[in-house]
Amino acid sequence: PYLFWLCVGIICYSVLGLWGLFKVLRKFRISYFAIYITILGLAIGTNLCFYSYRDVPYAHVFSFCVVSWMFYALLLWIDENRLKHLLFFAFLFGLSMIIRPTNGMFLLLVPFLFPDTRTFWERIKELFHPKITRFIVTIVVFLIPISIQVYSSYQQFGKVQFNGYSNEGFSNISDPYFWSTLFGFRKGIFVYAPFLLLIIPGFI
Repeated sequence: PYLFWLCVGIICYSVLGLWGLFKVLRKFRISYFAIYITILGLAIGTNLCFYSYRDVPYAHVFSFCVVSWMFYALLLWIDENRLKHLLFFAFLFGLSMIIRPTNGMFLLLVPFLFPDTRTFWERIKELFHPKITRFIVTIVVFLIPISIQVYSSYQQFGKVQFNGYSNEGFSNISDPYFWSTLFGFRKGIFVYAPFLLLIIPGFI
């Protein structure tokens, strides 16, 4: 029964992640037809399908779900500038970090989602002025899921540990295997998920 409901749960997270992605794409005013093709293609034409029914329960599906909704929360905050959206983003960002610490690189994308540089810096300044309370509350909410992870690892191993992937890192950062990542027969993304080749005309 445990394994059965684990499989059911992972499918639910996949669907929830695709719903979050739908809402993200609608924020960019992309047509419904393009969105449906995108979601259908991702659901059955990429590794998301494989990790949803075969390799259960790897972290990939959970990460996809959380990042989709985190992306949506960020767009809501950019558009409406409401504290609840910022806190929702902060919590999901913390949650994404304990799923996979490399999700922290998502922050590099944030400035490019604002309409212009001036708006971005004004929004950052608002976190600190006139009071720093807004920033502190955001950090506390961000740390809630991380603190659960740290406490859990301490209870299990007797030491404070955040990164469950401690034996993995960016050993190839100076030689990132760019071509192999895209077209290599070992794990090339376009070899195993040729549907994603539509990204190229999509950019155009």
